[in-house]
Amino acid sequence: MVPVENREGPGLLSPKGRAAETEGGGAAGGGRHPPRARVPWLLLSEIFPGGIRGRAMALTSSMNWGINLLISLTFLTVTDLIGLPWVCFIYAIMSLASLVFVVVFIPETKGCSLEQISVELAKA
Repeated sequence: MVPVENREGPGLLSPKGRAAETEGGGAAGGGRHPPRARVPWLLLSEIFPGGIRGRAMALTSSMNWGINLLISLTFLTVTDLIGLPWVCFIYAIMSLASLVFVVVFIPETKGCSLEQISVELAKA
């Protein structure tokens, strides 16, 4: 990709002077997203068994976009109502609740194949 020139100042240019679309190595490096933004999509594509991978990716992608939309639509309104510190506190509590859920309910799968994990989860 050819970097976008901006004659009015840095604008959308990254600190290195490249356009935001070229972060991560351009088209060969994954396009417009920096490497850390691609990690969840890579992990999601690897954790589902082949038989349900397409449907599971569709569901998780829809949930991801839906939650992002919900947060985007409500953030400014809620910030005006209760203030930024309380909004950040609520998001922190939600993140901690998610962490507790993962630690308590998600089994350790290190060193197991997807088939072994499926058998173990089917028993539960």
